[in-house]
Amino acid sequence: MRCEEVRAAIGAYLDEELSVLEILRVDEHLEHCEACRQVRNSEADLHALLAADAVLDAPPARLRENILASVAPAELALSGDRPGRRAPVLRIVLACATAAVLLLGVLLVAGSRGPAAGPLTADVVVWHLDAERNVVDLELKTSDSSRVTAWLGRRLGLRASFPSAAPGGERLVGARVSSIASHQAAQLLYEGDGPRFSLFLMRWPFRRPQEATEHLVEGTEVYLATLVGVRVAWWSEGWHLYVAAARASDAELLDFAALCVRLARERPVDPGPRQVDEGAFGE
Repeated sequence: MRCEEVRAAIGAYLDEELSVLEILRVDEHLEHCEACRQVRNSEADLHALLAADAVLDAPPARLRENILASVAPAELALSGDRPGRRAPVLRIVLACATAAVLLLGVLLVAGSRGPAAGPLTADVVVWHLDAERNVVDLELKTSDSSRVTAWLGRRLGLRASFPSAAPGGERLVGARVSSIASHQAAQLLYEGDGPRFSLFLMRWPFRRPQEATEHLVEGTEVYLATLVGVRVAWWSEGWHLYVAAARASDAELLDFAALCVRLARERPVDPGPRQVDEGAFGE
């Protein structure tokens, strides 16, 4: 499919109005086209916002099981047609459904308690809530920081420093690619006896956020906000944007930010070409 065909079909794709074959064709194009993926992500955010007003009740407890039951026949049929390759339909539907449910819940709760969250805060909280599940869909599963460093450079072109453990002892367990304010970001996950921590890394700058408190940590301005019980801290260091999220106290999150800032200064890296988009994360 050409880009113009995919973009014309995005609305129907998100509304699940396409046939299985059409979904596969769109998905195949999105796997190789960053520009169309960004259009898809922006349209998905818009769909979620429009749908939020119509959602009155919490999603059913058996939503995941119902989705599995409804798409299993299609996946089996596709697997029979293409025996050497696992059909991606189930993965697509589950990922979109999970993100949509989480985003709608975040938006509804945030709207009932005060001003709407900015795109960065809402997206970070959605991805972190997904990472709090017992089984997390990580692209890279390892506690070896050198492997994660190599993956960051190869996958997203990032050269950022990061800790192998949080101050509370939570250890790095892996990473995946997430989407923050329609931009790709690396999400590193830390877990231990306490709450799970997510650390998001990307290269885009951001404007000063609204509805957030400012703290000075190791000489760096760190902004804190809370949404649906998840605390979010973000700061800029070495041409990279760092965002941490956890169900932790402000002090714990600021300690984690301080550790990241110190490491970034002790292990400076060449950031590569800077991509400027000053309005990307306007809060």
